[in-house]
Amino acid sequence: MLYPEFYRKYGVRTYEKLKSPMFFEQASLILPKESLLHHIPTEETENGPDQDSPLFNGRESCHAWHIEELTLDLGRPRQRSSELRSRLKIYHKRMRKIRQLRKFEQGVRDQNNLVVVNYAMLPHIYRYSRNALQSWYEWSNLNRTVWDTVAKLTAETLRNQFIHMEIPEVFPELEELRMLNKKPTLESLEPFKKVESLYFYYLWQYCTQGTHELDTILGENIKYVNLVFMRGGKFSILNLGELQAWKVEKLSDDEEQINGEFDKAFVRYLTRVQELETITNATEEDFTEEDLDLSTNVYTNDRTIAVEGKARELRDAGQMSLPEYKRAVRLANTYKTIEATDGSGSLEEQATVKEKDLEIPEWSAPDLDGVLDKNMLKSSLKTADAHYISKILEKDVAAMVLNVQNTGVAVTSFKRETVMDAANKYDHYSIQLTPLGGKPSTVHVRLPKVGKDGKFKANGVVYHMAKQRGDKKQHILCE
Repeated sequence: MLYPEFYRKYGVRTYEKLKSPMFFEQASLILPKESLLHHIPTEETENGPDQDSPLFNGRESCHAWHIEELTLDLGRPRQRSSELRSRLKIYHKRMRKIRQLRKFEQGVRDQNNLVVVNYAMLPHIYRYSRNALQSWYEWSNLNRTVWDTVAKLTAETLRNQFIHMEIPEVFPELEELRMLNKKPTLESLEPFKKVESLYFYYLWQYCTQGTHELDTILGENIKYVNLVFMRGGKFSILNLGELQAWKVEKLSDDEEQINGEFDKAFVRYLTRVQELETITNATEEDFTEEDLDLSTNVYTNDRTIAVEGKARELRDAGQMSLPEYKRAVRLANTYKTIEATDGSGSLEEQATVKEKDLEIPEWSAPDLDGVLDKNMLKSSLKTADAHYISKILEKDVAAMVLNVQNTGVAVTSFKRETVMDAANKYDHYSIQLTPLGGKPSTVHVRLPKVGKDGKFKANGVVYHMAKQRGDKKQHILCE
């Protein structure tokens, strides 16, 4: 599909539609020919886009062009490229459908090839000095790099650019936007701790200023730039050229209208995106009597019971619809399909310690004539630590995380990434938790990478893992 047909079908084409937009199923989202997709990271641990994202629908493979240099250096960040190669290797090993592009020109020769411009490596390459405005500098530098790159690539290729924008769960208040617009300070940045809130501020700022820096950076090529909003299984496409035309109609060149007609219309559009339902399109006919009575449902793993039991209570109390109930049951069982962190199977299998895993291999000493009982030459104490670290430790970590489901919260994603530099070596875990009736949130945990000898390195210091000691309970019977 070519871009004109694509935007005619899925895009916001009129100012009236901006105030009352239509949304489409993500399953139908297939980016048109001659497209560039810009990936902006929202999580600190990101290395790039997920190959299973709806943005890659209909494609067996694509190419990624990794941006390695900032175009703005507020706060004077220092470059450290030592992690880049290892992160690129890890990322492309996991995302095999996304191939690394060595020369950008080669990727845009084929009009059917989707090229991803990835900015997720930049936060790992640059280090900032501790400062009250550190978060502002990091975002400002990354944001400016994105738009400078968009402007450069539109001029060079005339390809249509698509930028996936995440919106915050809660929009900042108007007074908070005004405070940040005056001057970034520690106080004014307090409501903008999440990157999504800062991008909301940037787009709001664009809609309130007659001439914004985006108009200057992109120039006439702004018509090639599109914003993609996805939520609740649906999506919407907004062309920045169209948005600029509507803004020109409402604002003069040097005029600034905060809380005016145009920015209200844009915020209303984003509010509609935010309000998209996250439940499935199931109807009552999708349920059998057995589905509606959890007491007849038998699951092989007890980790689903708490989530499903809580969902049943809400359903019976009339606080949860049938589609929401079906979604809750699906979420409760999601962990069974999550890939294990070592790629050996599912997370459910990884979290299960089998009887054979507990068999510790024995270490044997050389035969000695003075030892009559040869069993005294054997010991499992020497191999116990190495066996636990290599065979069971990761299973215990996975089981510990999955036990969160006992509180009625579903674990819907679990990823591990090993990070190593000159001073540290640790595993970074990203755990997505989805409460019933709530929005998913991601928890980040760092655990030292323990070697088979029980040693680990943190902040340049080598530590030795100590065993947890405890007294064995003794039961004394008194007559």
